[in-house]
Amino acid sequence: MTSNFENILIIQLKRIGDVLLTTPAIEVLRKNFPNSKIDFLVEKPSNETVLGIPYINDVLVYDKKKPIEWIFKIRKKKYDLVIDFLSNPRSALITALSGAKTKAGPQYTSSSWAYNLKLEKLKDSNPYNAFHKIDLLKALNLKKIFYPYPKIYITPQDLEWAEKNIVKFKQNDLIIGFSPTSRRKTRIWPAEYFSALAKLILSNFNSKIILFWGPGEKPLADKIVRDVNHPSIFVSPETPTIMKLASIIKKTNIFVSNCNGTKHIAQAVDIPTLAIHSSSSPEAWNPPDDPRHQSIRLDNLECIACAKNTCNNNLKCLTDLKPEIVYNKLTDMLKKLQL
Repeated sequence: MTSNFENILIIQLKRIGDVLLTTPAIEVLRKNFPNSKIDFLVEKPSNETVLGIPYINDVLVYDKKKPIEWIFKIRKKKYDLVIDFLSNPRSALITALSGAKTKAGPQYTSSSWAYNLKLEKLKDSNPYNAFHKIDLLKALNLKKIFYPYPKIYITPQDLEWAEKNIVKFKQNDLIIGFSPTSRRKTRIWPAEYFSALAKLILSNFNSKIILFWGPGEKPLADKIVRDVNHPSIFVSPETPTIMKLASIIKKTNIFVSNCNGTKHIAQAVDIPTLAIHSSSSPEAWNPPDDPRHQSIRLDNLECIACAKNTCNNNLKCLTDLKPEIVYNKLTDMLKKLQL
C-alpha cells in the first residue's frame, strides 16, 4: 500500500516509556510524509514526553472520562490514516470509529478487528520495541526506513531549573543516577541491594549518586540514602513535570535502573544506562548492540523474562542478582565508556 496520506493520527495513549518508544516511528513517518499533518493522541501525564518534538503537528491530550466526545472530535478532524500502536480495547474503538479510510494496527493483538490495514510482525523484525514499531510501518510501503532513537526535547527553561535545584557538583565528579522503583513488583530490585551497590560505588569511585523518585516513591529513595549514610548520595529534588525530571537526569553520567519509564527517559536524553531486568526482556526494552545501553539479568533461571506481574518463585530473578554482580557490570561499562 502506497498513498499520499495528508492527515495522519498516531495513537499511543500511555505509558511514559511506551509513548517515548513510539516517537521514532513518528519521525520515520514525517520523513516519508514531509508535508502531511501528523497528530499524536496521548493521555496525561505521558503527553509531557512529546512536548517540543518538531515532527509532530498537534499533541491531542485524550480524556478517558469523555470517550464519546473524543470520538466526535477525532471524526471532525477527518484523518485519512490512523495508526493505533497501543492496540487495546479503548484505542481500537477510537480507531474503528475514527472515520479514517485507512485504519492500521498490529495484526497479532485481540484488537485487530478494528483495522482494515493489519500491520504484520515480520520474521526479521527487531525485538527492540521502538524499532519493532518502525518495522510494522513497512506495511505502508514507505520509501525511507531508518531507526532513530527516542528523544526528549528539553527546553532551556527546564535546564535552567535543573541548574538551580540540583546540588552543585565538582567538575570531575562522576554522577550516577539510580531509579530503584517500578510499577510492577516483579521488576523491583531490592532496595537493600541498591544500598549495597551504592556503598560499593562510593568506596571505590570519586562519585555522587542521585536517587530518582516519582509520586509515592520518595520514602523508598529516602530509605536507601539513610541506609548508605554517606554525604555523596542524596535524593533528587521533586520534579513537577517529566521535562524537569529529564533535565535532572541529563546531569548524570550514567543511569542504573529497574526496567521502568525513567530508564527510557534517561536513554532519550542520551545518558548511558544499565538496566536491571527480571520479568521483562532486555531485547524488547533496550537499543540493540549499543555499548552505551546495557542490561543485566540472571540468564540461567528457567523463569527469566516470564513477563508476569506475580511470582511463584520467590522473585529469585531479583533476589539472586546480588549487588556485586551489578557492580562488576557497572564498572566494566564505566571503563569501556571512559567515564
